Amino acid sequence: MKLSDHHAETVTLLGATTPEVVQAFGHLNETFLTPLTDAQGVTKWRFRHPTVREGFAAAIADDPNAVRIVLNGLTDDELVKQVNCGGTAAGTLITNPAHLYPDVVARTPLVPALESDAWYSPLASFLSRRASDNFLGLWAFHNAEALPGLLSVDSYRSASWRLTVLASLNRAQVLPHPLRERAVEILERKTVEDFEAKWLDSDIVDLFTAAERRALLDRFTEEVLPQIDYLIDESADGFFDDVSPSERYGHARETVEAYLAAFEEDMRDTQRLNEALSDIEYKVAQAEESFEPKTSDFFAPTKHPATGPSQRDQFDDVHVGH
Repeated sequence: MKLSDHHAETVTLLGATTPEVVQAFGHLNETFLTPLTDAQGVTKWRFRHPTVREGFAAAIADDPNAVRIVLNGLTDDELVKQVNCGGTAAGTLITNPAHLYPDVVARTPLVPALESDAWYSPLASFLSRRASDNFLGLWAFHNAEALPGLLSVDSYRSASWRLTVLASLNRAQVLPHPLRERAVEILERKTVEDFEAKWLDSDIVDLFTAAERRALLDRFTEEVLPQIDYLIDESADGFFDDVSPSERYGHARETVEAYLAAFEEDMRDTQRLNEALSDIEYKVAQAEESFEPKTSDFFAPTKHPATGPSQRDQFDDVHVGH
């Protein structure tokens, strides 16, 4: 095992040497750690089970120097996936004390995430699940000039992480009021024009005040519900022939179900939505009768003989590192 210069420096700061670390990894192999080889043939060590990782985090939590050293030993990508800055998520590598929040803020800039067209953002997950209001306040101040970039939402499904970040900042009461108002305007327009219910997701709906939420549901009733049959069919168009009817109508089904739940919560008449949901299932069933999925022998699923009840040990995940 060869350590990078970055990791070798971390080992030195922890008061150890590279030979000692190599020897220790050998002793820990298949007990606390397990080696995994990636697609490039590079071997990386991982904790064998999440409980081991959590135990390590607890062991160093009261030592600020050790925490800082471990933080310095993480890459920026590892940082946003493995550090907790006062959030509610469990199982992260290390809980970061408040006096080290500025160190993490400096290494979690918003601009690189905005420049990516990825549908998922580790930074958004970190800010929504593993960041306290105090941390979010520091982060928002540090990234103030870039925050308007979160309003560039071309599609709910491709950029919803931006909405999640906006809602997280709003819950922490650190989102500038003009940005919140603009976000609500964008969501309202897309909700009516694009037959979407993404704004009702639990990690986004907090962008709305109670009055705004009721007003948008009213708009849905007045502007969307009268043409819901057309919108359902439109949402199911444009797919390739090998896409099953259930998948084609998946978006419409999810949208109707989301509004059905919202209207039931508001004690409203849900009859039309229930009818729409039944209509979707009828259309799927009708289309399934003539649907012939395109398959080839090469991709044909392998048939396996039936087996009896599983004999899997309930603690097998400890052995495989899950």
